[in-house]
Amino acid sequence: MSIEKLYDKDITRRINPAVVVSEMEEYYIDQEINEYEFTPGITKNVYKFLNAVATKKEGKTGVWISGYYGSGKSHFIKYLFYCLNHKFNDQAIQRFEDSIKRLDPLDEPSPSQITSLKTSLKKLQIDEIMFNIDAVADNKDEKERITRVLYKKLNEHRGYNNTNIALALYLEKPLDEKGQFQAFKDKIKSSFNENWDGNQIRFTRMYLDKVIEIAKEFDTDIDKESIKASIQDKNQDYTIEAFIKEIKEFLATKDDNYRLLFLLDEVSQYIGSNTALLLNLQTIVEEIGSQIGTQVWMVCTAQQDLSNLINNTDNKGEDFGKILGRFETMISLESQDAAYITKRRILSKKSEGIGQLNDYYKDFKGAIENQFVFDHDLYENYSNKEDFFLTYPFVPYQFRLVSDVFESFSNVGYVGEGVKNTERAILGITHFTANLCKDENIGYFVPFDLFFNEQLEKNLTHHARGILDKAYNIDDVKNDPFARRVVNVLFMVSNLGDIQSVNFPSTIENISLLIMDAVDTPKLEMQKKVEAVLNVLVSKNIIQISEGKYRFLKEDEIEVAQLIKNSPITNEDRLTYLYDDVIQKVVKPNPSVPLGNRNFKIALNIDDKEVSSRGDFNLRFSIYDGTDLDQLAHATASQDMIIGIHDWFKNDKDLAAKVSDYVRTQKYISRNFSAATGSRAETLVNFRETNKLLLGEIKLRFEKKFMDTAFISSNQVIQANEITGSTPALRFEEMVKYHMQAVYRKNSLANAYASSNSELLAHAKIRQTKTSTELTPAEDEVNNKLSLSGEGPVVGDIVKQFEKAPYGWKDISTLDVLLQLAKKGYRRFEWRNEEITLELYADKVLNSRERDAVTIHKEKEHSKDEVIKFIKTVNDEIFAETMVPSSTTDFKEAVSSFKSKLEPQLTTLNRMKEEYEVYPFAIHLKKYHKSLGELYNERNLEKVVEQVIAQKENLKESRDTFKYIEEFIDYNFKSYEKLVGFIADNKNNLSALDETAQVVADQLKDFVKNDQEPWDKLPQMKKGYKELYDAINEKIKFLKTDVIQTYEAIFSEILLKKNELGITEANLTADADHVLNKIHKEHEISQLEIYQLKASDFRSENFKKLIDFKAKAEAKKSGKEYTTSIDVSLAAEMPPTTIETPEQLDEYITKLRERLMVKLAKNKKIYLS
Repeated sequence: MSIEKLYDKDITRRINPAVVVSEMEEYYIDQEINEYEFTPGITKNVYKFLNAVATKKEGKTGVWISGYYGSGKSHFIKYLFYCLNHKFNDQAIQRFEDSIKRLDPLDEPSPSQITSLKTSLKKLQIDEIMFNIDAVADNKDEKERITRVLYKKLNEHRGYNNTNIALALYLEKPLDEKGQFQAFKDKIKSSFNENWDGNQIRFTRMYLDKVIEIAKEFDTDIDKESIKASIQDKNQDYTIEAFIKEIKEFLATKDDNYRLLFLLDEVSQYIGSNTALLLNLQTIVEEIGSQIGTQVWMVCTAQQDLSNLINNTDNKGEDFGKILGRFETMISLESQDAAYITKRRILSKKSEGIGQLNDYYKDFKGAIENQFVFDHDLYENYSNKEDFFLTYPFVPYQFRLVSDVFESFSNVGYVGEGVKNTERAILGITHFTANLCKDENIGYFVPFDLFFNEQLEKNLTHHARGILDKAYNIDDVKNDPFARRVVNVLFMVSNLGDIQSVNFPSTIENISLLIMDAVDTPKLEMQKKVEAVLNVLVSKNIIQISEGKYRFLKEDEIEVAQLIKNSPITNEDRLTYLYDDVIQKVVKPNPSVPLGNRNFKIALNIDDKEVSSRGDFNLRFSIYDGTDLDQLAHATASQDMIIGIHDWFKNDKDLAAKVSDYVRTQKYISRNFSAATGSRAETLVNFRETNKLLLGEIKLRFEKKFMDTAFISSNQVIQANEITGSTPALRFEEMVKYHMQAVYRKNSLANAYASSNSELLAHAKIRQTKTSTELTPAEDEVNNKLSLSGEGPVVGDIVKQFEKAPYGWKDISTLDVLLQLAKKGYRRFEWRNEEITLELYADKVLNSRERDAVTIHKEKEHSKDEVIKFIKTVNDEIFAETMVPSSTTDFKEAVSSFKSKLEPQLTTLNRMKEEYEVYPFAIHLKKYHKSLGELYNERNLEKVVEQVIAQKENLKESRDTFKYIEEFIDYNFKSYEKLVGFIADNKNNLSALDETAQVVADQLKDFVKNDQEPWDKLPQMKKGYKELYDAINEKIKFLKTDVIQTYEAIFSEILLKKNELGITEANLTADADHVLNKIHKEHEISQLEIYQLKASDFRSENFKKLIDFKAKAEAKKSGKEYTTSIDVSLAAEMPPTTIETPEQLDEYITKLRERLMVKLAKNKKIYLS
């Protein structure tokens, strides 16, 4: 039985694959109503809309219908139109009512709700204005506001023209209101033989003056010039307010049960990212809801929900929250309904067909369930027998996949702009494809390449055809229909978007499944046939493979692929990229490797290419060397190491070829990318991304092989199974560790010794010598080496010897071993021929420039008597304390202990000499500090002993004096300091005392300034201090009382003067409390005397301030200019003199008058004091 006979409806019938709201042919109307497929979701959404229109009494009347491409938005809104329109509503409502029967009985809407809805709808008088806004709007470059579009459609609905709003409002409408519009149209017909039928734009432009003259015949109120200017003004704006007013006038002639619905298809496409258009729509809907109510509805379809549309607008700062609120009725159509609707409309089977398919399903159930199975659940096989009946001869995955292909073709520009709403629809392509295989018998399954038919091909762009033609024109494809099928399938699936290509990659397995047209086709055989075709396309640089996925190269990519193929590469190129991009990333070799407490540097090489130089040993990654590993091991230096990658790489021709391809591509891109522009730059980016994937494959294969790689160490081949490591990086670390432990086999001997500068310095500061003189293995190695090195070997030379194999010790560790030899009494050190302490040794050898100035010598021997004598001298005869334990027998230990005991004493002395530096007795501290410091800083231990013996008496005397000072400071220093402070604070007061007190004062001054042993005379000086203190206080008390009485009298006079002058203002003169308080606090005799001497001047100054203030006030009152007086002191003007006669008095007064006249003439006003 042929497939054609299975279908319930004629498969060859004409079907509009994508509904257009403006298409109203009778054939399509009948098909769009009778073949409309109701899913449960669609049934509920139709009810939701109709119920809102029929029953809503108040609130917002915006309806937003969203659904992605293929979800049937246009058909849905058109079906709503059919349900409302009086011509079609009976038929449409009936089909809608029938769909209720397929719902769950407990679900809504119920049959009773439908009955109620029909009753409500019949009570309404409904007009619908339905249009695709993108199709009817003017000015494609700058989209007109939605207000203008609605204005034009309203005018058209009223019978006016639909292009020029001014023509409708100012000419057609007034004529209509006067009942003259039809007469006007008849006159136009008789005058110009032109039907005035809605679109008069061309005719009006040609005959505008004559049209206006004819209109004026029927309406004499028309202003010809004004209306002409309005009609010709293309930029005239029409506000929302005016539009709402126009609708109100239109509704004024209608009953309350009237409803006007604007049905706008593809609103989101029209708005795009234009914020102004979205806000325009919002305001319109808002004003309709607030000013008109439920008589007018605004119904919009969009490819996204409203919140997503808002997010796509070009101004995210707007307050779009209220936009969502304007559309109270939200309807969302599910995109998966498209496949179901397609199956129901196109592939529905009659009963006989279902019977035939049932028999076939029973016979081949297992094969059907297992043949068309993909790795991703999105692309499904038949879910059950019923799904098979409904979908056959197609396979369920094909509907989603072909939809993905359509979307990707549109995104990459492989189809024309106008394709997306017609032939690309799933329903259209399925119907066309079903016609192609209608003559096949049951058992034939539609292969996916059958979708690549005339219906799809005719819409391909020139760019897409150019890519395909390059593949078609290859001889192996041109003459092979199967190869052409492979090309078509690959072209469809290799261009899927990023998300889809992850779910459905263009692999050999997937391509093979897409080409199968029967359930018994062997998959492996099909895959081999497909792979053969793909290999040809790869070799011709038509397609490219990466990570097992194939894709077509673009025209420029084909050219670049050929250029890359012809680009030469050198062995240097291969080694460079292999190391940098593979070995570095996979093996991760580190030129610095730790062993024990030291870091070793590796000189890395890859074949003969140097990567890092000057290492402790050489390590080579062998890649292209053809020498056998065993032979190579004998020819390698014992300290060097070789990683034998070449042992397996030379046999893996495929990997070697891929490495060459990667290097060739990477080299070409690096040389040409900076100069590339436009499409060439994009091509190089694509090749770079593909090369990254190839690199990933190379690295993965290299990683696996490296786990089985042998290496050469100490002239031996070490097999891979002899070491561990779960990753190449860890395995490499183990290889290096194995090699280093073999080469530096005595390295661990130094692990217990210092590994840092701070550790070595800390070890050197430990004064105690070793209780055991037994040498460790490391110390024994070094001591033996020193014994063979003659007298006085240099430290630097010894360190270098132990840095080499078989030791590999860190320099600090070797230095510490030498230090321990000295501590155990085997060795001593000299710096520039002078013996040094262990601490100084550590300090010098840590400086690499000083290290070679330090030499190593055998330790000197000293008698027991020498040691005992030294200990007795310092302990009993000088310091009278245990400076060295009496049990000490070792000379070096005894002197070192003595010096260590000096250290805290020197610290104390240093602090004291600085703290008490200003006092005469500090001279003893400085002397003692110097003596001990010389002993402490002497490096030669023998000289330390010599100096102690020679300076025994001086040291003892200094030590005793120091003890006197300590005692003085502890018990009497506060009293002494009080005397010093008294002398410093009362320097002036002491000079004001009488002669008897001056003698005592001079003695006290000499004591605090010059006495170096103040503890002797301190009692006497304390008594003198008491006498002086009392004398000063008594004199200050007397003076202070006298001065305060004087100033209190002055302040009384000032107050009387102020009252006398009638001055009430405050703060003109000195503040009595402030001045008297200062006098009370004064403790200097001389200052109190000055206060007394200046009392008269103080009185005059304050009197002058009062007199000047009074004079200034009176001058201001009388309008005269005020002149400030200057203070003239009579004592200053006239020297002191004695007057004995009247003549002498006259002469004195005459001279005084002359001087005062000069002052007066110069200053205009003087004040005598």
